[in-house]
Amino acid sequence: MVFGVKDDITHLRPIYNQERFDMAFGIGGFTFFAFCFIGFLFLLSSGIVLYYKIVTDIDEEKEQIGMLKRIGLNNKECRSYLTTHLAILFFTPLVIGVILGAVYMHAELVFSPYVGYMMGFIWIIIGVVAVLDGFLYLALRKRFFRGIEV
Repeated sequence: MVFGVKDDITHLRPIYNQERFDMAFGIGGFTFFAFCFIGFLFLLSSGIVLYYKIVTDIDEEKEQIGMLKRIGLNNKECRSYLTTHLAILFFTPLVIGVILGAVYMHAELVFSPYVGYMMGFIWIIIGVVAVLDGFLYLALRKRFFRGIEV
């Protein structure tokens, strides 16, 4: 009697597609939250890495840019070098996070009938985090260039 009345046949009723989707989304809701949180942490870590680079390495970068100018590089080439250098430092955590997160989420959802729909949501989350990461990179890069005076 713990599981209900024996004559109760409600568990035999058909399950509609929307109900099935709601159940799958309810189970994966925590996973979506965890993925969003991990994405935010990677975004925050990227910002902290670049900001730390801005604060601590400005003097070293000024010396390095001075040496590059002495061998004949102009300001445009120096800015290009610094942009590439900072982009590698800044976007590496995002790329690693996207690869690991997408592989993990696909492996978890591969047996769900809604894998395509749920992976669509995941790619939207990845896109939002990438856009925010890009804006943060552009803002901090501008500040870095002002600090180095290139």
